[in-house]
Amino acid sequence: MNKRILGTIITGLICGGAIVYGSEADPAPHVTNAASNLSLAAASFSDISSDYWAAAEIKKAREQGYIDGYADGTFLPGRNVTRAEFVKMAVSALGIEAGQADGAQWYAPAMDAAAAAGIYRAGDFADDDLNAPMSRQEMAKVAVRAIGQDTPIEEKWMYLATRAGLIQGMDHAGKLGLEENTNRAQSVTIISRIQTVRSGGTLPTDKYAISSAEIAWHKTNIVTMLPRYFSAAQAYSDIDYKNLKVSGGAGNFTCEVEKFVVIDMEDPNDPNRHLLPEGTKWFDAIDRQTYPIPSKSFVVLSLNRLVVKDNPYGITRARACTLALRNQTLKDPNLTPKAGVLYQLTALNIKDGYGYDTGSSGIVTIKGAGIYEYVNGHILPKGNLVSSEINPITFYGLADFGISPIKVYGSKTDESI
Repeated sequence: MNKRILGTIITGLICGGAIVYGSEADPAPHVTNAASNLSLAAASFSDISSDYWAAAEIKKAREQGYIDGYADGTFLPGRNVTRAEFVKMAVSALGIEAGQADGAQWYAPAMDAAAAAGIYRAGDFADDDLNAPMSRQEMAKVAVRAIGQDTPIEEKWMYLATRAGLIQGMDHAGKLGLEENTNRAQSVTIISRIQTVRSGGTLPTDKYAISSAEIAWHKTNIVTMLPRYFSAAQAYSDIDYKNLKVSGGAGNFTCEVEKFVVIDMEDPNDPNRHLLPEGTKWFDAIDRQTYPIPSKSFVVLSLNRLVVKDNPYGITRARACTLALRNQTLKDPNLTPKAGVLYQLTALNIKDGYGYDTGSSGIVTIKGAGIYEYVNGHILPKGNLVSSEINPITFYGLADFGISPIKVYGSKTDESI
């Protein structure tokens, strides 16, 4: 759709008329008057069935007059929406007053109004092309601002949007589709949810989507999955997720933590279960034996990567990058220590591809130059565990080259959760 046509569309909307978009065979739109729009609003789109997932929101949007269909009676819910179109719809749906377009840029009044209302800022989009399709990540940013929230962290917008219920996962596993384009059905659905929150309502949330969004934000879902132990410090500081990569040995060894993931072992549908290596057990410090993972537990995995360019040092078991919790700090006060009973935060026994235990501090078996992906972690029983100290997350990186561990986050236990 060219700018002349888009300008005609928006001019019609600003003047109070609704827009009937052209079909793909006849793309030229025309403006209807308000009276004819009333009859159109009562009719259904031919390509939206009553059981379509966004049918109610599409009907509501049409009745409110900020969207309409095409001349052939379709809505085309899967068609992409541009950044300017989404902002224009949001401005209209939220009752934000905008001036009339002067013909130069059809979207200028809406963008100015959105900026004045605090839901859009110049530079929000990396290439500043307002006619480009809007990604779901960009939609999250506008939606979060529209309910009065903000963040200086670019990676955090989707987390805030999912936590507020504005955005749900795209499948049963909480898929986010951060870089996927936003379509017409998604647009009116998100705008409807914005209206609900702005009017004082609450929205259902998708825990898998929130978990995925937290990982996309700062590499871990530990605050979402274990809030009792790790959420108390969030009001003051974030996990230092940008410093989880180091190099040593004149650049021959480089390692990083890619994710720090919590898995609910009692949930058979937890989307991260596939990350747990087969045969993983937990190590009991009482009898020095390993035991199968109980279902009523949380597993915390550090997924790491080591790149070895050359190994003139003869290192065969590298102490490489990992995130780790402190063993035995969190305990169930109602369970008596007993061999074979998981009652406290404990190290996992995870074998690498060569049959060696990676340990709680990330030990990698080196067989020459190459890329090594390895996993290590912890397990804690479900229940209201307690701790007399701060629960730390520590980054260990290439101890063989004298790189000391650093604490990247610490939170006290919130016993009210």
